[in-house]
Amino acid sequence: MRLKTIFILTLAVSWILIGLAFCEDEVNTVVPAEEAQPAPEIQWVWGEVVSVDTNSNQLNIKYLDYETDIEKEMVIGVSDKTIFENVKSLEEIKPQDTVSIDYAVASDGKNIARNISVEKPESIGESQQEKPAENQELKKENAVEGVQPGQVSSEDNTQSQY
Repeated sequence: MRLKTIFILTLAVSWILIGLAFCEDEVNTVVPAEEAQPAPEIQWVWGEVVSVDTNSNQLNIKYLDYETDIEKEMVIGVSDKTIFENVKSLEEIKPQDTVSIDYAVASDGKNIARNISVEKPESIGESQQEKPAENQELKKENAVEGVQPGQVSSEDNTQSQY
C-alpha cells in the first residue's frame, strides 16, 4: 500500500510539473509595424483668387475665417490629381474669380487642392436677366381685364370670414 501511495504521489507531481512546463509564457517578439499614416482630412475653403502662379502651380486666395470673422489669405498647391470644375486647368483661373476648393494638408504642411470649382459670374447675371421677363409674364397672366396695376377690382374686395 505504501508503494501504491508513492506511485500516485510521483505521478501527480510529474503531471503538475509537466503542466507548469507547458504553461510558460511564450516570448513575444514585438515587431514594430509600419506606421500607416491616416488619410489626410479633406477641408473646404471658399474665397476670391488673389493671384495665380502657374510656374509653381499655386493659388493664393482670400477667404473669411468663420471662427474669427477675419479675412485671411491662403496658398494652395495644385497637383496633377486636382479636379477642376467650370475650368479646364489652372491657367484659366484669373484673379478675382470666386472659387470653392476642397484641399488636404500634406505631411510637409502644404495645402494641396483635390477639387477646384470656379463660380461663373455669367450664370448669376443670366438668372437676374431672366427674372424681369418672368415677372412680365406673370403680370400678363394675372392681369384682370379693365383693372390697372395697383387698382383693386370689385372681385378682390369679397373676402371670406374665417
